[in-house]
Amino acid sequence: PNGGARVVEISPGSAGEAIGLQPGDVLLEIDGQDVVNSSFISRFVRDRNPGDEVEVVWQTEEGETKQATATLDEAEIN
Repeated sequence: PNGGARVVEISPGSAGEAIGLQPGDVLLEIDGQDVVNSSFISRFVRDRNPGDEVEVVWQTEEGETKQATATLDEAEIN
Protein backbone atom coordinates (compact mmCIF):
# COMPACT_ATOMS: atom_id res chain seq x y z
CA PRO A 1 0.00 0.00 0.00
CA ASN A 2 1.08 3.60 -0.56
CA GLY A 3 1.64 5.47 2.66
CA GLY A 4 0.14 4.01 5.78
CA ALA A 5 1.82 3.52 9.11
CA ARG A 6 3.32 0.23 10.23
CA VAL A 7 2.26 -0.84 13.71
CA VAL A 8 5.38 -1.28 15.85
CA GLU A 9 3.79 -2.27 19.14
CA ILE A 10 0.36 -2.58 20.69
CA SER A 11 -0.13 -1.44 24.25
CA PRO A 12 -2.06 -3.91 26.43
CA GLY A 13 -5.61 -2.69 26.92
CA SER A 14 -5.31 -0.13 24.12
CA ALA A 15 -7.80 0.62 21.36
CA GLY A 16 -5.49 -1.11 18.91
CA GLU A 17 -5.43 -4.30 20.94
CA ALA A 18 -9.22 -4.19 21.33
CA ILE A 19 -9.76 -4.31 17.54
CA GLY A 20 -7.08 -6.93 16.95
CA LEU A 21 -4.21 -4.90 15.52
CA GLN A 22 -0.92 -6.78 15.46
CA PRO A 23 2.66 -5.52 15.21
CA GLY A 24 3.56 -5.46 11.53
CA ASP A 25 0.06 -4.47 10.42
CA VAL A 26 -0.16 -1.28 8.34
CA LEU A 27 -2.77 1.33 9.25
CA LEU A 28 -4.35 2.69 6.07
CA GLU A 29 -7.29 4.86 7.14
CA ILE A 30 -8.75 6.40 10.27
CA ASP A 31 -12.28 7.75 10.00
CA GLY A 32 -12.05 7.86 6.21
CA GLN A 33 -8.79 9.82 6.18
CA ASP A 34 -5.74 8.26 4.57
CA VAL A 35 -2.96 7.60 7.05
CA VAL A 36 0.18 9.10 5.53
CA ASN A 37 2.61 8.26 8.34
CA SER A 38 2.77 7.52 12.05
CA SER A 39 2.82 11.20 13.08
CA PHE A 40 -0.54 11.59 11.32
CA ILE A 41 -1.98 9.10 13.83
CA SER A 42 -0.58 11.00 16.81
CA ARG A 43 -2.07 14.27 15.55
CA PHE A 44 -5.39 12.60 14.74
CA VAL A 45 -5.69 11.06 18.20
CA ARG A 46 -4.75 14.34 19.91
CA ASP A 47 -7.61 16.08 18.09
CA ARG A 48 -10.14 13.58 19.40
CA ASN A 49 -11.47 12.78 22.87
CA PRO A 50 -11.10 9.50 24.76
CA GLY A 51 -14.25 7.51 24.14
CA ASP A 52 -14.67 8.75 20.56
CA GLU A 53 -15.33 5.96 18.08
CA VAL A 54 -13.42 5.92 14.80
CA GLU A 55 -13.40 3.55 11.84
CA VAL A 56 -9.99 2.02 11.30
CA VAL A 57 -8.86 0.24 8.12
CA TRP A 58 -5.61 -1.72 8.11
CA GLN A 59 -3.75 -4.38 6.21
CA THR A 60 -2.29 -7.43 7.90
CA GLU A 61 1.16 -8.80 7.12
CA GLU A 62 -0.62 -11.49 5.08
CA GLY A 63 -2.11 -8.75 2.88
CA GLU A 64 -5.65 -9.04 4.22
CA THR A 65 -7.55 -5.76 4.60
CA LYS A 66 -9.55 -5.42 7.82
CA GLN A 67 -11.88 -2.78 9.18
CA ALA A 68 -13.15 -2.18 12.70
CA THR A 69 -14.54 0.52 14.94
CA ALA A 70 -12.07 1.54 17.64
CA THR A 71 -12.93 3.45 20.78
CA LEU A 72 -10.10 5.88 21.52
CA ASP A 73 -8.51 5.73 24.93
CA GLU A 74 -5.91 7.82 26.74
CA ALA A 75 -3.01 5.89 25.23
CA GLU A 76 -2.47 6.61 21.58
CA ILE A 77 -2.06 3.94 18.94
CA ASN A 78 1.63 3.91 18.12
